[in-house]
Order: sequence, then structure tokens, then C-alpha cells
Amino acid sequence: DLLAQQNFYDEVMGFQMVADQGWTKIYQTSLSGFIGLVDERRGMEDYADQKGVKLEWRIKEEIEGANLKSSFFGPEKYQFVFKK
Repeated sequence: DLLAQQNFYDEVMGFQMVADQGWTKIYQTSLSGFIGLVDERRGMEDYADQKGVKLEWRIKEEIEGANLKSSFFGPEKYQFVFKK
């Protein structure tokens, strides 16, 4: 569900979308980091439950006002992990 993923990266993670090609969305996650979301109906790989994705971000300092747990699951069973 590309829209659910897009809403998650926009509203929960607060990342800036830097490219919108309709069926792909590219977000900037750091000065040199990017992540792309792809609509599975147009991408090269079909969605499969056993191909889970785990994303991990290293945080150098406290983020003021952030309400982040050490890990959580987002849309499509993606696991997000935050470490210091």
C-alpha cells in the first residue's frame, strides 16, 4: 500500500519527499541518505511476507520533542530501529 507508506514517511518520520514519479517516492533521510518507496504493481519484485525489511538509524544525540521508541513496526511489516 504505497499511500500508507507515503503517509508514514511524511507524517510519522517527517522525511522530505525529494522525488515523486507517481509509482515511486524518494525521501531524503539524511544529508547523504535516501530511501525509495515503490508501488509493487509496477516495481520489479512482488510483495512477499517472508521478505521483511528492517531499517535502522543511528542517532548521535537526543532529538528534542521526538516521541520515538527504540523500535516499532510501520506499514507493510517494516521494522524500524533507533540506536544511539
